Amino acid sequence: MNKIFTHVLLPLVVLAAGGVGTVLLIQGGEQTEAKAPTRELPLVRTQQVPPGAYAIRVEANGVAEATGELTLVPEVGGKVVEVSPALHEGGRVEEGEVLVRIETRAYKIAVAQAKAELRRAEAELELELGRGRTALREWAQFGGAEGEGRLAKRGPQLASAQALVDLRKASVDKAKLDLRRATIRAPYDALVVSEQVEPGQVVTRGAALASLVVADEMWVRAPVRVEALSALELGDDKTEGAGPGTEVRMRLDLGRGEFATLTGEALRLGAEIDADTRKADLIIGVSGRTSSGARLLPGAFLTLELDSPEPTRALRIPRDALVEGRRVWVVDGDQRVSRLNLEIAWTDREAVYVRPSSLDAPWSEGTLEVVLRPPSSMLEGIEVRIEATESEAESEAGSGPESGAAVAESGASSGVDVQAKAQVQGEVDHG
Repeated sequence: MNKIFTHVLLPLVVLAAGGVGTVLLIQGGEQTEAKAPTRELPLVRTQQVPPGAYAIRVEANGVAEATGELTLVPEVGGKVVEVSPALHEGGRVEEGEVLVRIETRAYKIAVAQAKAELRRAEAELELELGRGRTALREWAQFGGAEGEGRLAKRGPQLASAQALVDLRKASVDKAKLDLRRATIRAPYDALVVSEQVEPGQVVTRGAALASLVVADEMWVRAPVRVEALSALELGDDKTEGAGPGTEVRMRLDLGRGEFATLTGEALRLGAEIDADTRKADLIIGVSGRTSSGARLLPGAFLTLELDSPEPTRALRIPRDALVEGRRVWVVDGDQRVSRLNLEIAWTDREAVYVRPSSLDAPWSEGTLEVVLRPPSSMLEGIEVRIEATESEAESEAGSGPESGAAVAESGASSGVDVQAKAQVQGEVDHG
């Protein structure tokens, strides 16, 4: 009996169970529906950037340079007998101060000789005048007409004697001038850049003795974006009714954590615009002394900033949104991203400012929603999920979604107020 169950019945039961399982699997497979795999959208943080009115703040770096520079050269030659103690590198000299004296004995002798030659010529002229009077009487005795007989009346000889007197007078003036030139004075208040003269040295006319630069006035040359030039008033503007140039605030690093402040005036622009950086040199006039009394030297490096007198309508885009310095990712109404190229009008430490009119449609109107710290894998046109921010939660719970743009537009009457609101919004977005 056991053998029959083991060899006959048990295999039949196994086969029957297998057949039933196969049928159930086939029927279950027909009822299974294919499901598309779920796709996880990238999660990004954004910030609303409404247009507003902002005072253009130009921040730049500049280098001080002298308003005037000259090389001190003698106009006469000779042995140097005196050099001013202030005539050394870094020294300061006052206008009219004696810097170098050249030995004057030879020039005093030349003056005396010229004066002697003049007296001799004057004596000869006096003799010739007497000869002329004698010749005139003789001409009249022989019946000569008064207006004729110039040769007989020694007219040419008189003219020659008079010309010789004039020549000797010029020689005296030249000798006196050379004598004065033996003393070399400072042409204006100046700083000594270098000097190459010592007492006892024999110098020749035209030899370089020292280099001087103007001490009391300096220029600061700072490259500024072309787009920001419209905010400037230039002091050298000759247009009728033009006022003083825009005030420029500057800061000079004195070392050891100390800084000096200076205030200058925007004077004019350089002669050309850099084709690569699209910047023009702004030339600023400034005093050669700082607020603390420190001396401003040529080559000093300064940081500067200036504000436009009138606010300008612009978009304030936080630097966290920038890609490659001049691009941002913006989110449209379908929550898809697009890359937007910017024409930056001006910048500050926290944001860049863009005029809406410089953007392509449809971004030139209304508020932009920019992506903060976009991932490097961001692609054009992809759909994203926007992370809710604290400001959005407050907006939904409070005054509604339209209040933020309304504040930005209505608060645009003061560039400082709008900038402060934008900064607070940026701090909230950064969390």
